[in-house]
Amino acid sequence: MRLIKTLIFLGQVVKLFSLLLAFHLGVSLAKKASASSSSPPLRRGLVQIFTGDGKGKTSAAIGAAVRALGHGLRVYIGFFMKGDYPSGERNILSQLPNVTIESFGAGGFVDRANIKPEEREQAKRGLAAAGKAMLSGNYDLVVLDELNLAVAWNLVELDECSSLLIASLRGWSLSLPVARLIAG
Repeated sequence: MRLIKTLIFLGQVVKLFSLLLAFHLGVSLAKKASASSSSPPLRRGLVQIFTGDGKGKTSAAIGAAVRALGHGLRVYIGFFMKGDYPSGERNILSQLPNVTIESFGAGGFVDRANIKPEEREQAKRGLAAAGKAMLSGNYDLVVLDELNLAVAWNLVELDECSSLLIASLRGWSLSLPVARLIAG
């Protein structure tokens, strides 16, 4: 059963990346078409996905955020599924200018075997807040930590995430630290 769920999730990930690729190609074609016009060139968004076993994915995304802040860019960080769990990264980043940090979760980490309605509600609130941040034009980099787990554990729908990403990819970078979901 676990293997089937993993394969279904991987199919969803492939669908998401197909949509992102289609978006990227559309932007590239639009950019070529506008190159001959007098309008300013489109600024293309970038999606970075940090994945792998063990630790380091969130740290890599936080590193990208610190780098962006160091260059005077504006950063939004949305932590999914972690609630108010203590975080050194959150503590230090909250003291810096040009960064907005929001955490979504019902307190502590989510137990996959016992997902509560309020945890689903928090994930949906997180996705709505991320969408608002991405579409606002107020941020140059958006970090959505553990969004893939929220999708894999059915806290939010993949279609909602992919629609949001495609609608908002112009002009900023998105960093997605994702855990490896294939069981060994």
